[in-house]
Amino acid sequence: MKRALVADAEARGLTNIKFLDPVPQHQMPALVAAADIVLVPLKMHIPGAVPSKLYEAMSSGRALVAIASGEAAEIVSRHRAGVVVAPGDTSGLTRSLVDLARNSSYREQLGAEARQAATTQFDRSVAIARFVRYLEEQLRVVPPRRLAMRVQNDSISNLAMNQYDQSQGSESHST
Repeated sequence: MKRALVADAEARGLTNIKFLDPVPQHQMPALVAAADIVLVPLKMHIPGAVPSKLYEAMSSGRALVAIASGEAAEIVSRHRAGVVVAPGDTSGLTRSLVDLARNSSYREQLGAEARQAATTQFDRSVAIARFVRYLEEQLRVVPPRRLAMRVQNDSISNLAMNQYDQSQGSESHST
């Protein structure tokens, strides 16, 4: 596939396209940040899963063209991080790339929005802190007694409840 694309680009005399060999993962951020536009092709939507390459592209501070549907497309649209093109829409892809190539201020605006969302919404430390807060809130909402293992008419359950009540200075339950 790559050979055919390289040959086609050469035959057309296209000099603004670079075909690179694979690079180590640690070199990717600098390589992506050097681009004017980041193309993020996501062939299929997997409910509940967004590939990390979307977040990596957003953190580059470059405008995205996401070939996507589902949650990935919604993230790009909601955060104004780039343009979304439906998988298989080659004319939409062409139009989006040409529009972005011709409008540097729009590219910069999308790139800034992408970077902002990546650092404030999708950074791992932010996501972990948000998850910890959620768990803490849930622990405040659900009484500790309900968190204990309960098996109806089971002495183990009653024993666990009695031990918890004793540790809290409450009266124990009788069976």
